[in-house]
Amino acid sequence: MTFRFVIYFLFISAFLMGQDERLENHEELGLYNIGDCIGAIQIETNVSSNVQFQGHGGDVDEFSKHQQIISEEKNSLWFACRSDIPGNLSITLEGVDFPFQYSAYLLTENYDCQSIVDGTLKPIYQGRNNGESLLNFLMDSVQLDSDHELVLCVNSEQKEKSSFQVITSFSQEISAEEIESMKKKYDFRENRTEEAFYVEIRDAETKLPVVAKVILTETKSNNALYMVSDFVFPYKEQLKMNLKIDLEGYYFKDEEISLRQLDTNTVVIYLLPIHSNQSIELEGLEFVSQSDVLLPVAYSKLRRLKDFMVLNPKVEIEIQGHVHLLGKNTFRAKILSRKRAQKVRSYLVDSGVDKSRMTIKGFGNSQMLYPKAESIPQVQANRRVEIRITNKN
Repeated sequence: MTFRFVIYFLFISAFLMGQDERLENHEELGLYNIGDCIGAIQIETNVSSNVQFQGHGGDVDEFSKHQQIISEEKNSLWFACRSDIPGNLSITLEGVDFPFQYSAYLLTENYDCQSIVDGTLKPIYQGRNNGESLLNFLMDSVQLDSDHELVLCVNSEQKEKSSFQVITSFSQEISAEEIESMKKKYDFRENRTEEAFYVEIRDAETKLPVVAKVILTETKSNNALYMVSDFVFPYKEQLKMNLKIDLEGYYFKDEEISLRQLDTNTVVIYLLPIHSNQSIELEGLEFVSQSDVLLPVAYSKLRRLKDFMVLNPKVEIEIQGHVHLLGKNTFRAKILSRKRAQKVRSYLVDSGVDKSRMTIKGFGNSQMLYPKAESIPQVQANRRVEIRITNKN
């Protein structure tokens, strides 16, 4: 009996020593769980990264000792981002079509990941989204000092290993004078002291002014082409206008403004910078039911897409077709969705865009925006085409 006990004791001791050694090696190699703050995925500034959930939470429960939006890490990912210079950091999640919560913290010399576990470090922002019909989600901008690190936890309510894009945008701190120097204004007022209505064009990620090509129509006397970042109009209740905005390196934007429908004297129009692996919905590009025939209203959007491809000659895209169909994703649905993508590519080729810059893909009904559509607009939204930027350089 004594001999057996000694052998058993030696076996257990060896096993535990091996476990300790593996844990030490684990820490030395930095092989932490990406579902924990300490194992956060390091992301550079001004890049787009494709990430995927693990299907489970981390090894450490960071939120057990204090009340948070995230009460339980069911399927979590942590990200970390730092910069050598102070500035403003914004994070966009793209392709998120699932319910999730998020919580962000600022790590400093005095606060680390353990401070989150202890409950001594509070989140700088947190929230939740039900994920319904959501493709892009822009989080609040954060002021980041050179010795600070932003860590962000995204927790999905679902156990699936969903993937999405994380896009970071960082801009160096700029003085008010420098921001003002970036603007190019056009003031239509005869008397510069009279009440004004402002239209501002800004980068969606940095929130800084950008000078874009703007075609102004539907005004009484100011219809023309402008290179501008800021318009100043005399404030009149009957004021209305249409703007078509283009800028190389950005996705195009069309805006219709009617002052009668507004309760503000300023409209800010955000242009979305293009990134590789970025998906963009072509709103208004819709089809007749059960066919690849475009509705008449779709052709204006196709012309704008052609303009975008011409203005950005190095951009390559994947054209993605979708259908509205309840039930299983049938072979017929996949074929129809591919035909819709083909219809868009054919139009662009006929308009002079090189065919080699475009691929097509049909998803059938696997990615409907409204799986339980309750209105005609929702049904039409399911019959859509999107583009994914496969290469921006």
